[in-house]
Amino acid sequence: MKTNIVTLLLLLFTCSFLNAQVKVAKIDRSLWPENLNSVENFDYASKMQILVYAKCFLEIQNLNNVEEIKAKYNIKSANVNSFSTWKKDQIQLILQNLHSIKSQTVLDKTIAINKNCTWQDVVKATEKLDKSIPANLKLWYANASDFSRQYANELARLAFLFPKTSSEILTLAPNEITGSNYADKEFLLTFDDGPTKENGNTDKLTATLKSLNLNGMFFVLGEQLQNRINATSTEKLNKLYSNNKLESHGKIHKSHQYLETWQESIDYTFGKIKTITDSKNSRSYFRPPYGQRTEKVANYLNSINASVLLWNIDSQDWNSKINASEVSDRVITLMLLWRKGVVLFHDIHPKANEALPVMVKSLNGSGILFMDANKF
Repeated sequence: MKTNIVTLLLLLFTCSFLNAQVKVAKIDRSLWPENLNSVENFDYASKMQILVYAKCFLEIQNLNNVEEIKAKYNIKSANVNSFSTWKKDQIQLILQNLHSIKSQTVLDKTIAINKNCTWQDVVKATEKLDKSIPANLKLWYANASDFSRQYANELARLAFLFPKTSSEILTLAPNEITGSNYADKEFLLTFDDGPTKENGNTDKLTATLKSLNLNGMFFVLGEQLQNRINATSTEKLNKLYSNNKLESHGKIHKSHQYLETWQESIDYTFGKIKTITDSKNSRSYFRPPYGQRTEKVANYLNSINASVLLWNIDSQDWNSKINASEVSDRVITLMLLWRKGVVLFHDIHPKANEALPVMVKSLNGSGILFMDANKF
């Protein structure tokens, strides 16, 4: 047991250390000269963001020297097979998202791309970017390129680490959800690690969501939930989360890939949730801390009619190196890039509460849909 505890502590320290080495990708959306408050404007910005990302993705797709990879990403091992799987997924998503743009005017604007483009068409379009970017987009293009290059490396690093260190980058089982299967422009808002103490960030965030006529899926920690029950009551917790969906983040915030008591952790929190909510939904959802889990965890969840719900849009709102304005800019940019999915926030931090109103205002009229969490 002592050895296992030491191993777990070393793992968590290593994860924290390696995360600290990765510079978070940030972008300045004020450099984009048009608003996003129409379907056409959103789709044009989306097309351009996808092409810039594709160009940066192409820069790293041929990485195969393991020693160079380990040095580049400051990691101890690199799984090139997982990286290869991730690359195939990226190409499929890029094509799928470009195919979702229906307006021929948008497809022809600035950098023309075929409505039913192939990957070869995308590659050719990226080769035109440097010479064809108009003057009013040059500052944005430089900034978007820096962002996309850093972001592509964020993802590549996770792919090289998978599955030794599991994450949201790839799935382990059929009942794992990332959001890539949603319809075009559908997004689910999710919030991790709460609840906070009474009148804290969780309370402020649920009030903000209500004022915006939105809701979200809150992945709570069982111990935090019990502490809040002890300090208030189950009735007050039910009122706090009313109109939102309450789901499990485990009992404690530790990796469920290595936690020996992972099943107890999952069951404990689902049990606590049932004492608070009267949800009639047949399926439950579990989000593993850090996204770390095993196939055994996924299979157990399936046996109790539950799924792993990961994410594909990481706000990085937990990161001290990014402020609330930068969080909203990052999330909007990733929504333009992926055009659908699960947005990861943390209600224990104040940045989501500050970023959400900005995001909603910026995207009003764009055609996007923040989905009703209670319909899952």
